[in-house]
Amino acid sequence: MRPVHLGEHIRFCRHGPGQESVQENTVGSGVGVSKSDRKGERPSAILRCRVESGRQGLLQQQVDFGFMVALLRPDFHFWKRRGNEKGGGPQWCLENRIHGHNPQERAGPQVVSAAPTERPVRNALLFLRTAQDLGEKELQEEILAFVARCFSDIVGTPGFLELTLETIRGLFLRDDLKIDSEEAVFRSCKCWIEHDQDRREHWPALLDAVRLPLLPLDFLKRNVIGDPSISLDHRCGRIIGEAKDYHVPELRDLVPVRKTIQRGSRPRTPTEVFFLAEWNDGRKTIARMHPESWGTSHVTQYPFPDVYFYLRCFTAIGNRLFVVGGGELKTMELHDMSWKTGPAPPVNVIYPACASSSDSIFLCGGLKNNSVCRFDLQGQKWIQLPKFRTPRGGAAAALQGSTLHLIGGWDTRDIMLGEYERLDVRLGLWEKVAPLPQGREWPAAVFHNEKLYIGGGGDVSLWKQEVFSYEARVNKWMQLPSMKKGRECHGLISFEGKLYGIGGLENPTIEAFDEEEWKFIKNLGFKTCEQACFMI
Repeated sequence: MRPVHLGEHIRFCRHGPGQESVQENTVGSGVGVSKSDRKGERPSAILRCRVESGRQGLLQQQVDFGFMVALLRPDFHFWKRRGNEKGGGPQWCLENRIHGHNPQERAGPQVVSAAPTERPVRNALLFLRTAQDLGEKELQEEILAFVARCFSDIVGTPGFLELTLETIRGLFLRDDLKIDSEEAVFRSCKCWIEHDQDRREHWPALLDAVRLPLLPLDFLKRNVIGDPSISLDHRCGRIIGEAKDYHVPELRDLVPVRKTIQRGSRPRTPTEVFFLAEWNDGRKTIARMHPESWGTSHVTQYPFPDVYFYLRCFTAIGNRLFVVGGGELKTMELHDMSWKTGPAPPVNVIYPACASSSDSIFLCGGLKNNSVCRFDLQGQKWIQLPKFRTPRGGAAAALQGSTLHLIGGWDTRDIMLGEYERLDVRLGLWEKVAPLPQGREWPAAVFHNEKLYIGGGGDVSLWKQEVFSYEARVNKWMQLPSMKKGRECHGLISFEGKLYGIGGLENPTIEAFDEEEWKFIKNLGFKTCEQACFMI
């Protein structure tokens, strides 16, 4: 393909069933690719790059413009036709081959293939810089995806060494980064930092993006802990500690999940919600539903003859269901559908709070109790953890990384609490944090968009609708729009960017929050629907 020169007139067109969009520009004043939908409405996205004459950037005499669009949309091909009715430079046609159009048949013998045979990855970083200057987010993402696929070819090039901290960190956070091992990511990180000694202050930010737990232990000790520029920076201590914990089976579960996922693989997205359901005739069951349709199906009978579900905690992990409390643990494998008795917890409590991870259950407090114990699913044993300060029952619990969060409940005098305490499981230390503005029992808590949310709950007279998010930087709770219905003993789940309130005492409804307002989704038809949670 002949290089496109500054000042040349270029015409792009995209053909598909019932659609054709055209973007014309002169190189130097602007070049664009417009994508329209089939109904002829306004373009759903515009990717454009502007290059001023003589500027070092995207379109230069030796930089192939066809490469950029081929890079963005590999399903498109460029073709060059001789002759241009407007008398300008050559005319370029961009054909979408997905729809089965053959450009050679459309244009006849005058068509000459202009698709590039080689993709110069060095130019991708030039394209990226221009897209960043223009604030073109969609274009940036397309180019970053290409850079991630060609990562090993780009590392060490002058363009790579000149990337900004924000860009390099964003690359290291990507799941689709194509590498042989995580050691290669660490070495590229070190290469970027050593290019300029002033960059050493960025070690904590970049190390947090590298998946250090995946490094072999000897490599971690020799190249990370053994590097004084890292080990002497106290800000790196927590990050290194997480990596070391991953090599200790008892502590592995406390490492943030995103740092333990191999590149090229994706974490399993939870797709089923399980909950405790009581029918109008008094039958107590465990049911499940899919968030896409919210259709429900029966799973099994509830394993205890309790009058109230909230006497015990319920959770679902790895195709197993767990009900714990009152000094007992019942577990059921979904493939054999039979309840078994597991190891009894070390404390006999009712009204406890529960938080779960992929291989642990944390049982917190209960009636006039301030104990915490962790059930190790792999070792099938209970481990007692440090007690929290204020005994409480009916609280909400949530786990993120190696921190256990406990909010609300009622104390030994039956006073509703807003107290918020959290435990650093690695250090065994509890700390008090800003309390909720209002005390409540049986609220629900969840991490959504990297923030702790708490909603609903009750007091002696009503079920609450208020929802709060915790702002860690200012140690303060911020009130959000309230749910449409009061809920207690319900579930809060985060799914595809939205927050869902599910069920509650005598409340079988679902509503969703989209950062602006709560909207009613569905009535599930049960008498009550409690402790809804994702299968982890």
